Amino acid sequence: MNIKCENCNAVFEIELTETKVNCQYTCVFCWANIFKSDKHFRPIKIVTYPRKGVAVPGMIRTTINTFMNNYKDGLVSYKLFFDPYDEPKKDWEKLHLRCENQNEKKQNDGSIVLEIIFNHSENHIYIPTVLFTGIFIFLHQGMREKILSLIFNVCELLGYRLFIVDMVESFHENLVQRGATCIDYETVEITKFTNLEIQ
Repeated sequence: MNIKCENCNAVFEIELTETKVNCQYTCVFCWANIFKSDKHFRPIKIVTYPRKGVAVPGMIRTTINTFMNNYKDGLVSYKLFFDPYDEPKKDWEKLHLRCENQNEKKQNDGSIVLEIIFNHSENHIYIPTVLFTGIFIFLHQGMREKILSLIFNVCELLGYRLFIVDMVESFHENLVQRGATCIDYETVEITKFTNLEIQ
């Protein structure tokens, strides 16, 4: 059977089983609760992708959330949340990843270590590294490249281009050596030729 998310218009095919259990299906694109059942079910495939501007942010949020949930060292707690763009712009939005080290005694909401800026009118995503380099405070080396790889996979699937901007010289040089396309001295584009394997 097919179920539709009325929030973003995505359609999913699911299969019900005979197992009696209360289940709720959450849209992987916009996180809206779209289906409840007293039987167990499993998703089979995406029948229709959501309207433009919903698929990419939702899939990236789901991908990062799954990745962070699977992070096993127990030192990091995190929150993912959308923010309005600094200046009101149609088809622009931001997704923030905020992390805190649970070993630290400071009482705060942690630090924003990843900012993802969506420009839906041009199908572009920008990640400023002013914040992104701070991910090393909380996560092991190599996590940065892994998260970039996951984000790029979503971009490639849905036709978006991924740019790393406001780069420090060392990270710019590192990604160019890995095959990223140099746009200018502080910007590169991640492409299918960029090697994001942990080195």
